[in-house]
Amino acid sequence: MNKLFLAITLFIFSISSQLSAQNQANIQGKILDESGASLAYANVLLNNAVDSSLFKVEITDDVGLFNFQQIPEGKYFLSISYVGLAEYTGQIFSFSGNDNKDLSEIVIEANKNDLAEVTVTAKRPMIEVRPDKLVFNIENSVNATGNNALELLRKAPGVVLDNNENINLMGKSGVRVYINDRPSYLSPQDLANYLKTLNSDQIESIEIITNPSARYDAEGNAGIINIILKKNKNFGTNGSISVNGSFAVDTFSVSMHPSYGATVSLNHRNKLINVYGSYGYNENQGYNYERLFRLQSESFFDQNIFTNNESKSHTAKLGLDYFINDKQTIGFLVNGNLTDGSNNGKSDIETGSSSNFQVAKILNSQSLSDGPTNNIDINLNYQFKGENDLVWNIDADYGMFARDHNNGYPNIYYTPNRDSILEENFYTDRQNSSIGIYSFKIDHERNLGKGKLGAGIKTAIVETENSFDFFEKINNVAIEDLDRSNDYDYSENVNAIYATYDIKLDKWSYQLGLRVENSITKGELSSAQEVEDKVVERNFTDWFPSGGISYAVNQNNQFAFSFGRRVDRPNYQNLNPFVYLINELTVATGDPFLKPQYTNNIQLTHTFKYRFNTTLKYSKTKDLMTRFSDVNEAVVDSTGNVIGEKFTWKNLSTQNHYSLNFSAPFTVAEWWSTYTNLTAYRLENQADYGEGKVVDITANAFNIYMQHTFSLPKDMTLEVSGWANTPSIWGGNFETGAMWSVGAGLQKKMFDGNGTLRIGIDDIFRTSEWTAESTFGAQYTEGLGGWASRRVKASFNYNFGNDKVKSRKRATGLEDEKKRIGG
Repeated sequence: MNKLFLAITLFIFSISSQLSAQNQANIQGKILDESGASLAYANVLLNNAVDSSLFKVEITDDVGLFNFQQIPEGKYFLSISYVGLAEYTGQIFSFSGNDNKDLSEIVIEANKNDLAEVTVTAKRPMIEVRPDKLVFNIENSVNATGNNALELLRKAPGVVLDNNENINLMGKSGVRVYINDRPSYLSPQDLANYLKTLNSDQIESIEIITNPSARYDAEGNAGIINIILKKNKNFGTNGSISVNGSFAVDTFSVSMHPSYGATVSLNHRNKLINVYGSYGYNENQGYNYERLFRLQSESFFDQNIFTNNESKSHTAKLGLDYFINDKQTIGFLVNGNLTDGSNNGKSDIETGSSSNFQVAKILNSQSLSDGPTNNIDINLNYQFKGENDLVWNIDADYGMFARDHNNGYPNIYYTPNRDSILEENFYTDRQNSSIGIYSFKIDHERNLGKGKLGAGIKTAIVETENSFDFFEKINNVAIEDLDRSNDYDYSENVNAIYATYDIKLDKWSYQLGLRVENSITKGELSSAQEVEDKVVERNFTDWFPSGGISYAVNQNNQFAFSFGRRVDRPNYQNLNPFVYLINELTVATGDPFLKPQYTNNIQLTHTFKYRFNTTLKYSKTKDLMTRFSDVNEAVVDSTGNVIGEKFTWKNLSTQNHYSLNFSAPFTVAEWWSTYTNLTAYRLENQADYGEGKVVDITANAFNIYMQHTFSLPKDMTLEVSGWANTPSIWGGNFETGAMWSVGAGLQKKMFDGNGTLRIGIDDIFRTSEWTAESTFGAQYTEGLGGWASRRVKASFNYNFGNDKVKSRKRATGLEDEKKRIGG
């Protein structure tokens, strides 16, 4: 406590010591045409004079004014573009960083060329390294073509997907995924399935935020990944059409497993309204394979699994913004996703005594699953932007998630040589989930003193109903087993309030924030079987401080220190205490007393020339939620030995995570640019559950992502990218092996730049196969697996209509809970 008090005292003292410094310094001006008319929505770029690199972008307002805020000392020049007018490049000027600089009126001349032939374009770099996040611009990546959103995350710097398609960032699990600045409410399994329905043609960029401030929901201990979907940003009527296709070429493929889709987007904007929408259809086919070997109770189990999966999905979006005046906007947005999918898994499990490893019998099991999954989100938004950075933003949201799946489990036991059947069992179940989410939030920003105050409130209510009806087929008649059937209802109300304060004083910048969240939850199990904990209620309040200090040594070097506290709450299904079947020897269950995990983060970052970032980070997580493979005492053989396997969720005591990350976009030559992201990290997992079930495991690991982009003649671009991960830890106690992958793509511009053709191949050498092993109590498990990772792909995109200036970009407000719907 004394150390904390000392740290806070030093923090406040460092702020107060700067109070005599000058106010925030801005660069401002006004853009006019030759007739003296103001140019609204002109693109104004502030560039570093040292290396001509882009420092910041602004757009003029309705009367042609622009204002770059909080600009450090240095030498700069302006670049200005506007459709129909000549490109403008200004003279280099010096800026003290202390006093505001008014560049007065800048006149842009008419273009001397035929306007019919003038095209003004702006291409963002593939990777943008910003002080608070890293941006992976998908629309500028050739290798992104034909990929879905989940496959793109595998390519994103510092991001790793494990064998269950859970997302890790810089070696940590517990990543929060946002879609268009809104938290996803889906469980990891449902989130992975949803991301597979989003094609790269629908995605603009992926933002990676490793240490979010108090403005963001506290959920997500490893940070935030924000997937920005494309929205047409132009005046007039315009749109785009995209088609894509791919097929697997792995040796495991029985067929080519094709995937294909198409997307159309339309936008119309004038001074009063902006109407936009899109529709996409995708069909995806793929597969997964696994081999699991388990030693338990003097028995061995050797299991081979191959699963075919396919889905047909419709995604649609419709939005309307109405501009009441130059300060007020109201908006409506609806997003929908309708997916009909199926999985057909086949497995052989050879079992016998571990004393001689002779096969005693073979279980041939299938897992057949099909049914629809639907998701709809509706948002109403009001925004007020006044003078002096005054902002009010109000969001009201409704979200609906529904899943109705039918599953079948034929189980046939054979003799070792498969010449006769020992036993047959056929089970089916029906799993329904219906979840309603309601949220309301208000965000406010204003200048206060020499800094900026941000504050907001949010309330979110979740009502979820889950039913699990289990049947055993006897003489081809399905009879419900009430002892294995249940209903599980879960409700949650999270109320939050936050405040942040940002201030810049000379070369120092400070940010301090606090978020307070109160959670009221109730889980209720209805079952014919007598089980404990049928009703579990909780009411708790958490405090989440955050803050940071940055110091600009000069225009080439900046240092930043930040800290924050985060939380991850259990997925709804992970709290369900009832047991459900995977196959006769494997079951899964949740824990109604699974506790949230809390993480404290500290991070130190150095930025060189606004491009090269080095980040040192430490995290300590208490009660880490993780999945374990344990013995299932409900499944025994004829001699009474426990032979079943149970996947369950537990809290680890602690996890320590240390990481060092370096990211560097670099231009080798005018025709050759590269991006490299390196992360070294150390994980320490510790827990003791008694009965010899101890977790004490450490891993020192490293991953790298690298991309090379080559500009070729005839408007062609070649891109080669790859990633590699050294051995690490998955879950609580699985030690994983190394993985790596290389891909390549070629892009060709056509039709005067309006059309883009891309072709490519992923995982050329088919090396992204996972391996893992664990020891937990009396059970030892090892395995390997992979998916349809090597794919040949192609896509074509065509833009049509008017191309002028950007329209309104807004974020909406469904918060926190959707990630946890339950797999």
